[in-house]
Formats: sequence, C-alpha cells, structure tokens
Amino acid sequence: TAGGVLETVGDEDWFAIPVTAGEALRLYGFPNSGSLGSIAVDVLLPDGETVLGTWTDLTWATSDRAWIPVLENGVYYLRVREAAGLGGPGYWYYLHAAKNPADEGGLPELEPNDDAESAEPLALGEHKLWGRLSSAEDRDYFAVDGAAGDTLSLSAGGAGEAEPTTIVVEVLDDTGASIASGSWDGGDDLVFSSLSLGTSTYFIEVAPASPDEFEATGNYYRLDIDHSRP
Repeated sequence: TAGGVLETVGDEDWFAIPVTAGEALRLYGFPNSGSLGSIAVDVLLPDGETVLGTWTDLTWATSDRAWIPVLENGVYYLRVREAAGLGGPGYWYYLHAAKNPADEGGLPELEPNDDAESAEPLALGEHKLWGRLSSAEDRDYFAVDGAAGDTLSLSAGGAGEAEPTTIVVEVLDDTGASIASGSWDGGDDLVFSSLSLGTSTYFIEVAPASPDEFEATGNYYRLDIDHSRP
C-alpha cells in the first residue's frame, strides 16, 4: 500500500513492480480518501512507454479494481496522476497493489506471434493460455502440427472477473484458407469441438470480434486448446 500527494499541476508519481509471466496484478484504491479531482493510474509495459490500460477512481470493490494478467517477465510501471492534469495540496491518493502467483494463472502467449510465420508452436495435448489483443489490428496466431485422425477442440473465456473481451477464432490450413470459424462472447459453449485434422500445419488465429468498438483496456482472453491423437 502506498500513498502520495500530486503537489503541483501535472505532477505524476511512479512505481515499479517486478512481474513474472503468468501472475495477475491487482490494483485497488481507497474510496473517499479526501482527494480533489479524479485519480488515474496508468499501467505500462517494461519499456516504460506502452500503456496497457488506465483506471480512474479505483476503489476497494472488486468491480472497481484493476485485474491485469501478466504476459511479460520484467517490470511493470504504475503512473499515478490526476485525470485532468490538475494537482495541488488537496490532490492525494492511496493505492494498494497485490499479485496472484503465477501458478494460479494461465501460461502466457509468446510474443511476437502476430503472423503465421511467428506463431507459437503447441505440442500435442491440452493447453491453457492467456493472450492479449493490444490493438484493433492485432492478431494472435498459434501453430498446430496435425496428423491424419487428429482432432482439435477449443474453448475460450475471459482471463479475469468482468473481462469484456470478445474474440473471433479461426483455424487456417497451411495455405491460409479458413477451415473453421467461431466466436466467444461470454458463453460456455466450445468454439470448436472435435474438428478433424489431416497431416499438415494448422494455425489458430485470434482477433477482436468488434474492432470498431475496440477499447485499450482489458483485452485479455483465455484459450483452452485440446489437440488429440488416436
């Protein structure tokens, strides 16, 4: 738990949090802390420039906290500021940060996997993966080496509570042609069930379902992939 005062107009406070892929970072604020204005918290990737998301007026309630699956090893940075760029003696905050251990999360996607050539290869069997779509144009790819008689089943879900991500999933053959397509929008049904494969390399493509409505915060998803061989 940390606190501070945004002493002047435009003042910012920074915090560095070491992270390991597979953890989940949780951020809370203390409601009615007496601060003027609205306190915003930006979460940045280890490059210190790329913003994962911004949360304003965090409280202790689960619905008002930030829940951030970690897909990188290194340091995440927190930038605390007044949302409108204000500041002064009356602008102060308390911020609480905690992490879930990596063994409570899912294995993260390996970046870059933004095209079929750089797709993360998956071994035969079951896989539980977390992923993140960083923009409306971002696509994630995973490779599967099939053999005659193999089947592929896939389900999807949110990577955390109240996760808004909706995704479209396609399976492409080695020519780039789509052989199956499905979507996940919050339900429990499988996206694919026992899809038949042949002797070839297949690619699972994940894209945002509504790119025109893409928002910068909270674009995480979970894939449960079962590649079976008789």
